[in-house]
Amino acid sequence: MGIMPKETPKETPKETPKETPKETPKETPKETPKEIEPIDLLFLIKDTHHRIQDQEYSFTTKLYDQKQNPTSEWNVHGGEIGGAEIIVQVFDLEGNILREIKGKTNEFGWFDGKFPLGKSTFPRGEYVVQYLVKFQNNTAHEIKSLYVFEIDKNADYRHFTPASDIVRGFWNDNTGNQNVLMFDDLDEFPRDDSDYIHSRKIGGSQNKDTLQIRVSTYAGVTQDHDHQIFYTLRKDAPGGNTIEFIVTLFEGTRQVAQWSYSDVGIDFVLHKEILTREQARSITNYDNLSLEFVAQCIACNEQQPNKRQGEISWIHMIV
Repeated sequence: MGIMPKETPKETPKETPKETPKETPKETPKETPKEIEPIDLLFLIKDTHHRIQDQEYSFTTKLYDQKQNPTSEWNVHGGEIGGAEIIVQVFDLEGNILREIKGKTNEFGWFDGKFPLGKSTFPRGEYVVQYLVKFQNNTAHEIKSLYVFEIDKNADYRHFTPASDIVRGFWNDNTGNQNVLMFDDLDEFPRDDSDYIHSRKIGGSQNKDTLQIRVSTYAGVTQDHDHQIFYTLRKDAPGGNTIEFIVTLFEGTRQVAQWSYSDVGIDFVLHKEILTREQARSITNYDNLSLEFVAQCIACNEQQPNKRQGEISWIHMIV
């Protein structure tokens, strides 16, 4: 028998070693930039919207976060915004920029300024003042009117207009320009009854309300001329408590003259008073004059439907 050939043993195929899969490096997630939350800006402005040529236009602004001052008051602590950009521009009615003031609110949220109303730049007429504030991505703006009146400095007489509040009592200008100042709702020339101020509701134990306004001029005075004082008075509604006004002219704390008006009506009435020669000659400092208005009731019913307000729309003095 032939010898059978030996089978060559088959080699077991070697397994190719498996590669350990490489881990894909994880990407660090990018942080989404936080959006700055919008702020509801509360932009408060006080200005002098009726001025005479050669006087100054002045303004004061204050900036708050409205959420922290929901009642929109001037002197709330907390929520004031500093570092905001303020731009104040004055335009004529054709849109030309006549003045521009820029600045930033201080740490207490305040920014103010002033400029003269020279005849060459501001002839008699109406102007527009634009207030703009920018803070982060937030803006707010407001438009105010400015009326400039011309009075001849060379005339024999001098005009005195309301210049500042001395005592406000509970008087309110929400029927005027609503800037919490009383004098600048009473200083227009000529007279305008469309904006006016009012006392609180008078009745019961709250039987009067006192207002004192400084009046001033920008030129010398000829003392020998008549001293004429004008103002308009009324009460807010018919019937109810009787409203009486007592008006006093002061030089400093000294009383110069006093007048009273009982049971004023519901329409603005212009009152004109002329000082006696003795009263006029007693004045030594025309820079220190003021008018005090006391609105009061004599028989004061406490019931709310009977309470009434005293109202004033205009004050003026010519010497």
